[in-house]
Amino acid sequence: MNLAQNIQMLRRRACLSQEELASQLGVSRQSVSKWESDAATPELDKLTQMAHLFHVSLDELVGELPPEDAAPQQPGQPPAAPAGRRRRMLPWLLWAASALLCLWLGAAFFSPSSSEQPMEPSLSQVQTLSLPALRQSLVATFFDLAAAERFDYVPFFPEGDPPRHAKEYLLYAFALRLDEWGDEKGRMTEQYVEETVRAHFDRYNIAHGPLFKTWDYDAETGIYTAIPQGIKSLPMCSLRDFHFSVRDGSPLFDVTLDFCSFDGVEPGPDEAAQVRQSLLEGDFSYLKIESTERFLFTVDEEGVLRYLAHESVAP
Repeated sequence: MNLAQNIQMLRRRACLSQEELASQLGVSRQSVSKWESDAATPELDKLTQMAHLFHVSLDELVGELPPEDAAPQQPGQPPAAPAGRRRRMLPWLLWAASALLCLWLGAAFFSPSSSEQPMEPSLSQVQTLSLPALRQSLVATFFDLAAAERFDYVPFFPEGDPPRHAKEYLLYAFALRLDEWGDEKGRMTEQYVEETVRAHFDRYNIAHGPLFKTWDYDAETGIYTAIPQGIKSLPMCSLRDFHFSVRDGSPLFDVTLDFCSFDGVEPGPDEAAQVRQSLLEGDFSYLKIESTERFLFTVDEEGVLRYLAHESVAP
């Protein structure tokens, strides 16, 4: 295989769209498309980023890829994700930022009078500590994470009480693996929806049923069928507030994000890349805040996000 074919194969293995890969690399979707069609060659720094992102060496990226076993696809269900796929989807900066915060807290991270009383560094404390590089990393991380994990389709719910009906999760479950459906796009099984809800919301025994004007449901076959319509562009989120702590041995993220539009217009890939760069530079002049939302989530050892709360916040 040549480099172009390797990039395309690795991107698909990682369950990333061209837009998502472009966002993580800080380039346009058109650049990724040119790489995959062999019309252009990535610069060395982008090759290095991709090798890190896809967990391969540079030699493997530009030469012969290691083989990967593929599981058969079930009707109405996306292909099984490769081992470690969710960790690759989760930007590594999230882990790096957490580790740096833990190092900063040092011996004071746990109180000597308690087995687990974590301090909670916030975004304002990061600014006070004169760590602009860390703050910039957090801004980039949550911009990318919101798009990769489709924060725009996460249902609203108070802490400890995720929705009990499947209709609240259908758009999230579909959008989360949008590029994996192949010929089955527009159909989902009960099993896939239940697995997604258990993994990301820790909710069991959900009730199944249709979603008005969006998803039909056949109780006999357990199949959801989409009513044709468009799906939203990837969200653009600006980090407003951030708190990090530890709960039951797992990292706990309490994040408040501003969902933005590009001067009031839904953006394409080029605009999203421009917005991301502007946010890193602290320029918000042409952004319109559409909503402010708080996400509370933890991350397991496989890199899977588990949402504990999602609430609307007054700006």
